[in-house]
Amino acid sequence: MIGHAQTNLLLEWANKFNSGNISINDMVADNSGNVYIVGNFIGTFDLDFSQADVTITASYTADGFIVKYNELGEYQWSKQIGGIGFDSVNGVALSIAQDKVIITGEFEYTCNFDVTGQTPLELTTYDGFQTNSDAFIAGYDANLGNPSFYKKIGSDSNSETGTSITVASPTEFFVGVTFYASLQYDQAVSSNNIVASNQLVDHFFVGKYSLLDGTYAAHNFWIDDDQPMVLYDMVTAPGNNGVNIVGTFKETVDFDPTPATNNKTALGGNDIFLLNIPLFDGFGLGWITTFGSTDEFEQPLAMDQIQNLPSLIAVGGTFNGEMVFTTSNGTESIVSNGFTDGFVATFDAQGNLVRANQLGGASNDYEEISEVKFDSNSINAKLIVYGTLKGNIDTDITSGESIIQSSNGGQNLDLYIASYNTTDYSKVFANVLESTNAIVSSRVLARAGSNIYIGGYFFGELDADVSSAVSTLSAPSILEGFLIKYNVCQTPATPTTGSPLYYNVCQGNTVDLFVNDSGSPIQWELADGEIITNNTTGYTILGFQQNVLSINTTSFFFGEIEINAYANSCARSVEPLSFTVNIEDCFSIETLEEVETVVYPNPAKHDLTITSSEEIGTIKIFNMLGEQVQQAYGVSTQFTIDISQLETGVYLLSTEKGKTKFIKE
Repeated sequence: MIGHAQTNLLLEWANKFNSGNISINDMVADNSGNVYIVGNFIGTFDLDFSQADVTITASYTADGFIVKYNELGEYQWSKQIGGIGFDSVNGVALSIAQDKVIITGEFEYTCNFDVTGQTPLELTTYDGFQTNSDAFIAGYDANLGNPSFYKKIGSDSNSETGTSITVASPTEFFVGVTFYASLQYDQAVSSNNIVASNQLVDHFFVGKYSLLDGTYAAHNFWIDDDQPMVLYDMVTAPGNNGVNIVGTFKETVDFDPTPATNNKTALGGNDIFLLNIPLFDGFGLGWITTFGSTDEFEQPLAMDQIQNLPSLIAVGGTFNGEMVFTTSNGTESIVSNGFTDGFVATFDAQGNLVRANQLGGASNDYEEISEVKFDSNSINAKLIVYGTLKGNIDTDITSGESIIQSSNGGQNLDLYIASYNTTDYSKVFANVLESTNAIVSSRVLARAGSNIYIGGYFFGELDADVSSAVSTLSAPSILEGFLIKYNVCQTPATPTTGSPLYYNVCQGNTVDLFVNDSGSPIQWELADGEIITNNTTGYTILGFQQNVLSINTTSFFFGEIEINAYANSCARSVEPLSFTVNIEDCFSIETLEEVETVVYPNPAKHDLTITSSEEIGTIKIFNMLGEQVQQAYGVSTQFTIDISQLETGVYLLSTEKGKTKFIKE
């Protein structure tokens, strides 16, 4: 029986933050598995998941934070960002070299960007001690957390928020800011200021800044329009092609900031835009696509992009009604089953729709996709979807059906995580993280190779293990944040044989079992499940993927032993490849009864003659250690073999028809 490969989420660890009123807003992981988390909190916040105490306390209302953990979930460093007002870190990114971490967010009044440091690193909003907030950008050394810059982006008349951040090149980064009336986007040059015509609605700004010191890099993009526009997320476009952003707009908007015109009209309410800002002076419009429904409710909560060409862009969120996409071949649409369904849409590097997918359940169910990530930068990457679920959801986005349900008969609000192949959008896995309370929210997801980190908040109990096992986080009285790490484990298929599955071997001989390279290391086991190692008497494991097992049978008992070969990477194959080795007492057999085999003279000194009632065939001679010392082939019923080179002693002669002993003088 041959097993089939399957992919599962294996829980590595699950931790909660011992603090009330914590919001995890964004996180990113590096190639070594370190993860950087940002957000805001109220009250006291213990950053260390171990018995150690690394506690910070918000100054007045809410403070922001950034904290780094290694791949084991061990605390590395943190920075508290706050003052007497509301302060929050909303976005985080790593430099291409992964030696610097950059953040953006918002602050009120005066804010210290290293509260626990010996020297205050303070900024004061443009309006001083009024009620408006400013956006900020800040950079820290990724290894030790030492600050390198902190700058404000804002105005003296309204509030501004840093919403998202991503790298532009090895030396620069993009930041996205939401504002109303005006925006001074260069702290050093007051004339670098923009003023909106309609100062009562949302606008967004994208600027480019230096990774070295946070100075403005003379490139920006914004649209001066009467209609509200909200920026939700942004990601660097591959091939030095600027940045792609996603957000919402209303009515008709000219999305080209140059004298050229590119009008887009919403179908109704808030529609979604996806556009490219190319990397050149002035930051004009590269391309734009829009989609939406006649209903009021569409939210693009997250996006990601494969960074190698040919590329793929994914946008995920939630919607209501019929969402319509314009394609080169006409239109395509998806329809929600109830009030809200989740959606994930993929586009090529020029913004052309590749596929629109709905993840929904029954009319009273609730589904939301809060994060989408590709697991690699290959066109064959898998797409990871993370969201919130109440009721049923069909996780099969092809023509089939695969229903998963939230806990308590679908009454609780749970988390779910799913993955899809980007070649045919077949499901890789889909899992529910069950809870005991209706207050659970998915927030952020980061990936590092085969590892996935998810974060959010919950009240009650949350089972972090998506297998049949249970690993419960508990927050019985207050809202708690959590951080969970999984390994995306593909259970390998059963290995295939490279040698016979059944052996007859004389005691003392060596036999090699061989399986073909399955792409996963081979784990050898006895029939009772005992794992064979090189330290076990009689066994030697060889081969690049440990796919050869050499067995020296000298100290083995007579009879059959069963050896199982499993493919084992992060999990063991469901079925083994089974070998049977039959160990015989060859020296206790003088001859076979069925066919008479005679040797003479015995003892013999030079020549030994073998006679048989049938053609002799292959002749093998073994010493008393079971080692083969000579071989010949007899084409008739009588054959003479020269044994003069053998040492004096007792030998076993074996033919295809029988076995017998002789003495060499």
